[in-house]
Amino acid sequence: MLTGSFPGVWWQPENPDKRIAGVLSLDYEGLGVDLIGSFGRLEDMGRVTSYPVLHGTTTGGLFVTLMNAVITNESLIMSALGLRSTRLQPGAALIGGLIDDPHGGAWPNCSVELERMTAWASPPGFEHSLESRDGSHLKGASFRYDVPPSVELRIPGATLSIGPSQTISGDLIHEAKMAVTVDANFRLDRPATIEEIYQRFLKPLLNLVVLATQKPTSIITISLAAGDEAPRKWVEVVSRRPSPASEQRKRLLPMDALFLLPDLLEASADGVGLWYAAAEKVERAFDLVSAVRSTTSLFLDHRFLNAVTAAESYHEARFDRRTMSKEAWDKIVDAAAGAAPDELTEQIRNRIATLNKPSLRDRVQEIVNRGGEPLRGLLPDPDGLGLRASRLRNDLAHGGSIDARNDEIFDTTDELLLVLEFHFLREAGFSADQASDRLKAASGSYSGLWLRRREEANSAVEPTETPD
Repeated sequence: MLTGSFPGVWWQPENPDKRIAGVLSLDYEGLGVDLIGSFGRLEDMGRVTSYPVLHGTTTGGLFVTLMNAVITNESLIMSALGLRSTRLQPGAALIGGLIDDPHGGAWPNCSVELERMTAWASPPGFEHSLESRDGSHLKGASFRYDVPPSVELRIPGATLSIGPSQTISGDLIHEAKMAVTVDANFRLDRPATIEEIYQRFLKPLLNLVVLATQKPTSIITISLAAGDEAPRKWVEVVSRRPSPASEQRKRLLPMDALFLLPDLLEASADGVGLWYAAAEKVERAFDLVSAVRSTTSLFLDHRFLNAVTAAESYHEARFDRRTMSKEAWDKIVDAAAGAAPDELTEQIRNRIATLNKPSLRDRVQEIVNRGGEPLRGLLPDPDGLGLRASRLRNDLAHGGSIDARNDEIFDTTDELLLVLEFHFLREAGFSADQASDRLKAASGSYSGLWLRRREEANSAVEPTETPD
């Protein structure tokens, strides 16, 4: 990953002869370009202007394509000569190539590195042996590291390879350092635009790692390649880089995670493919659950309302959306509209158009019931969760008395999140029993902590037998 300042020259693709000197800045707050000059006319100075595509090359020979570069500041340096300085704020940059149409251009290959993906993929570590002399002095030592093979998986629209790469530095005799990172490489069935690649391939993988690790995760690098020639010529997509993660942030204890990649592949060889197949349908619900889990500053009522909305969204996407079939409901609507005066027909149709929908209580209850006994066994009152969620939302929406019911809102929120995480595990190929076991075993996860607190509370109130 490049960071720092890079002087060079910049031009518009349609006018390559007019080149302007400037400095590209890449840091963890974003990217920008400071030009000594301007692409616009002097009389247009001060107007908000953006350039869809700009090309540039640094003095070190690095090609750069800027996307959606907006002028954020422009000032006169020498008014008599009309010389200006211009500050550009690009939306993104492609580092390593000059691309004529970065917005609509299609790419057949993509590589991505995610925060914590190395720990999630769990590559094996070093094997070493030590030989001592006289029980105190080290006589000899040997170290070995075998790079594990990549895992190649078939997902809708692409082939996904997940595997480690290593970087060794030092003289290998006195000192050697090895860094191991795991990348995900997508070989697409057909070329796709940057936006499509993100939505169809990168976002589902990001969500899968977030679900697995139970921690917010960022994209570290995205690289694109236009062809399959070896070695591939990669172009890195840069927008806003996440700050370097601390070692503690990179660390992932297996007990804190719901599952690691080997666990997923052991449960279902097609688990990643199943997750991708369901990604579009579960994305909105997953984003709401992730927001509740990762945003500690959310007020309690906001956490609850997000969880309720996530449950409704998941039910709407995955299960039956109507309480009656469309054909049967259309007959009812036609009969009601036909019995009304002509001037009321349209109003009646509009008012009852959305009534053929299950209530929140019915939605939550069906989600619980679809989980079967493995899910019901995790809940203190599986048959009452839908009623409690519906009643609490009604009180929040209509000014009911909830001041003394914070504990009920807290528990109901966590129960709803647990139910949804159970189903997310099912979407990733885990069986109902495996999903239940994962939630109970992950003692450091949010749901695992809630289950343990409930178990401790139940054991504290259980009556004890006393001898006669």
